[in-house]
Amino acid sequence: MTLISRVIFAGALLYCSVGSALVFAEKSDSAESFTEILASFETLQGNFVQKIKDPDGKLVQETKGEFKVKRPGYFLWKIAPPYEQIVAGTPEKLKIYDPDLEQLTVHQNDSLAGSPALLISGDVKAIEAQYNIEKQSSKNIYSFVLKNKQTNDSSFESMTFVFKKSGKAFVLNAMSFADKLGQTTDVSLDKVKTNISLGADVFEFSPPPGTDIIVNDP
Repeated sequence: MTLISRVIFAGALLYCSVGSALVFAEKSDSAESFTEILASFETLQGNFVQKIKDPDGKLVQETKGEFKVKRPGYFLWKIAPPYEQIVAGTPEKLKIYDPDLEQLTVHQNDSLAGSPALLISGDVKAIEAQYNIEKQSSKNIYSFVLKNKQTNDSSFESMTFVFKKSGKAFVLNAMSFADKLGQTTDVSLDKVKTNISLGADVFEFSPPPGTDIIVNDP
């Protein structure tokens, strides 16, 4: 999986999990509990640290940045230098801007159907249809492990969302995914704010003049 693919995927995972700071009733059914979290938010913003490791656990790359999310279908994922990159998603398009290359790549969201990025849709029924979900808990730490039901999907093996329980609320601390080659991507979140006002215009991105624009139509 390329770095760009990992950024898209991490942004997609972030989008689907941002309701985590809100209170929800615990239920015995793992999928029901997890999808209830996903359905409970409107917006989220904060900082992230993303670490990519090889099959031996060796750190390949570490990036930091900030993110914003608005339901349904909007997210902004900004990686700070030296690996600067901007990923801006709307219900219609996904834009990836690489300042070093002076290049903007535009994807139609329909072209991502069937991939992990379908989580961007926020459709909880679609999530349950594609993933087996297991809940694990230890003291005040709760983890949801998602495994892809599509065995021919070559992108990943599993995804994990880790929440810390504070009173009756569950706060998202971290998430990770492992691909079929044994590489892992771990994302930790910090300074998270939920349900603040974010207009759709926040997620629109226009590159500087002279940028090379590549449109990948389905």
